[in-house]
Amino acid sequence: MVNTYYKLIKNKTVKKRWTEAVTKMDDYFSNHQGESSRVAAVKAELEALKNSPLTEKYTPANVDIVSSLNSSSGASDALSQAGITSKNVLYYNSSKNTLALMTRVSGKYVAENGSINVISSQVSSGKYTIKKLVDAGSSDAIITDSSNSNFGQYVSNATDSTLSSLNVTSPENSTSDFNSATPVFWFKNNSALTSSIYFSDSSSTIGFIYAGGSSYNNGMQISSSDLSNLMSQISSGITFYVN
Repeated sequence: MVNTYYKLIKNKTVKKRWTEAVTKMDDYFSNHQGESSRVAAVKAELEALKNSPLTEKYTPANVDIVSSLNSSSGASDALSQAGITSKNVLYYNSSKNTLALMTRVSGKYVAENGSINVISSQVSSGKYTIKKLVDAGSSDAIITDSSNSNFGQYVSNATDSTLSSLNVTSPENSTSDFNSATPVFWFKNNSALTSSIYFSDSSSTIGFIYAGGSSYNNGMQISSSDLSNLMSQISSGITFYVN
């Protein structure tokens, strides 16, 4: 009799817990119709959860649908407040230390492929543009002289002659920190950046998303696998927003 009573109480507790979770998810979906294929996928998962038996394997600790979608909503609000309306945005949430490629669907931004945990970041808040997915050769360089009208230009197979035509003189240096290299930064001086994501703002800031190496101002470090996956998803020209 005691065991039967215990099981009844236990099932009521589980049912209450799930009822609350399902109600929250229903409320979310009613206000976020047509956002993306990711929303459709979790809606299908929600339906399966509604019809599942009340057993221990269906505990809320194993499913975090609401918090995941609420996270996308927070990013969407931040991007909207910043006046960003681009189709795709690479978004860094400094409070959560996560990086995600956001897609705008029906006026909202959602992280179609989840988020990346950032190892470290020294990138100031603001709006940047992805300039290039870097796969640098030994003679590739970026013009770093802010007084040069070609500041920030990526130069493949740079030579004294090509750099001279871009108003760069005495280009040779061995500086590994791109922030202090002048008048150009040579990728041969920093192997951690030869495969990286190069970004800049509208003034005089250049930076990189990269794996390994040292920590630099205007640099963001992620794992090598995350970098590889991210580079397969983005392209030059998209907005990079740091919140």
